[in-house]
Amino acid sequence: MIRFAINAEFVPARTIEEWRAIGIDGFASSHDSSADIVLSQGGFGADHAQIGLRQAIELAHSITEASDDALDEAIAGSRVIHRPIVELPDVGTHLRATSISPVEIGDWLVPLVDEAAEVGVTLAVVNGSAIRTAAMMWHLLERVAHPALACCWDVEAAARWGEEPGVSVPTLGSRIISVRVGSLGDRTHKFINRLRGIGFDGWMTITNPAIADEASLSKLREWIVAGKADKALVAKKGK
Repeated sequence: MIRFAINAEFVPARTIEEWRAIGIDGFASSHDSSADIVLSQGGFGADHAQIGLRQAIELAHSITEASDDALDEAIAGSRVIHRPIVELPDVGTHLRATSISPVEIGDWLVPLVDEAAEVGVTLAVVNGSAIRTAAMMWHLLERVAHPALACCWDVEAAARWGEEPGVSVPTLGSRIISVRVGSLGDRTHKFINRLRGIGFDGWMTITNPAIADEASLSKLREWIVAGKADKALVAKKGK
């Protein structure tokens, strides 16, 4: 089942109960100014009482500081959470470069992935200026070839580099463990259609407050459910 999350900056617009009522399962928040945290229903632990949730079930850090210490802290802190994911939004930030090869990025990631694996954490590289296309992401993941390394696909970032969902999802398949969407356009619709084809059931984070409302979430859910209904109809006709 695909679960929806929103950035914590959107939270004040509604109460936690209201967000849950319209289908939000998690919230992204700052963690020591170095990470975004996504938690499922059950919510934040004691360190995040200001959000109003009690029990941490699932966590995804998204590092925003160009600091190895921040990475180490996020990985170490994630081990207490069930099935944690640490997202790296733009590895070029950490390497202080926008033009760098998947080989160089892979070499930098190896010790971090090993560290993450030791505490049961999965690192998810997010496409951005350093890793612009699914082909580049695929080469990076193949280079490292580690079960604790996957990717988070940002639909809007991919669009900026001319990458279509019809290329991104088939190329990466089940290596996509979380996604980010910022619009309700045709590109997002096609992306969700492709995600269903790989059986995606992870986090979908809403990155644009303009679509963090009941009507928009209903439309996203409609696209997800419609695909399941289509599959059921095809299966029924095949009998």
